[in-house]
Amino acid sequence: MGEHMASSTPDPFVDPDNDPGVLTASETKVTEAARAIQLSCPGPICEVSLSAFLRSLREPERNDVFKPTDDQLELRDGLWLEDDAGLARLAVDPHPTVRLLVALHEPTPTAVLDLLANDPWSEIRQAVLGHTSLADDTRRRMAGDDPEPWLREEAAERVPMVVGRCNLCGDKVKRPDRFLTCSIRCSVKQTRERVASGLYLRNGEVSAWKDGFYWSAAVTEGSGGIRGSGPGWGPVFFSFIPGMSAREVSGALAVAVRTDDLDPADAVDRLLDSHGTTGR
Repeated sequence: MGEHMASSTPDPFVDPDNDPGVLTASETKVTEAARAIQLSCPGPICEVSLSAFLRSLREPERNDVFKPTDDQLELRDGLWLEDDAGLARLAVDPHPTVRLLVALHEPTPTAVLDLLANDPWSEIRQAVLGHTSLADDTRRRMAGDDPEPWLREEAAERVPMVVGRCNLCGDKVKRPDRFLTCSIRCSVKQTRERVASGLYLRNGEVSAWKDGFYWSAAVTEGSGGIRGSGPGWGPVFFSFIPGMSAREVSGALAVAVRTDDLDPADAVDRLLDSHGTTGR
């Protein structure tokens, strides 16, 4: 299991100088069988088939970062029926995917883009910077104070070039339809930075949380012995209260459980009620 198969088929996501990622336990038996098939059938046809097979294994079941749910896709289609006030309301929705959809929406007005330019999620600010209706004043402000260096650099340009680029480092993304970062290394680094900043919480830090406010993020770079299998994935939780990080929400829940003797799930409901929050 420790050796890598030689393959002429490049993985579209893996960093060329970085090991591929870890298969989950449920995939191990299947990929062992696939590996045996490839060893018995050398050649480019088998390599391409196996590469496609491995990619298909990982895509259907995982709740990827910013992957819209069916309800959010329906909301996206309905954005065309929203007036400016409706778009402004959605721009402060607790769920970052909803706010990203607003930032990507072509008719989103300048004032709403200005609001989203301060979003804590860099994917949303990147979308704002690439919007054709972005005001010059907002762009110049982002050039001075955006937390991401490469976004600041692009914001200093008259026409920022941000589409199809890695959200973390700004390099080209090989599969922009599927990934928001350019490599496993950037994905894992971004996850670690967000855990450290409190934007994310890992599974062991959460006893109860609002449904829908978590997804799977890249957490390890290690190889499972199969090229192209991607990184190791793990659940991460993010805030369902506007203006609070996941760590701050967790702290508020802990206080409610400790001081009011609430069940963790009841503490979630109490916090949602106190902030009048729903989310999409």
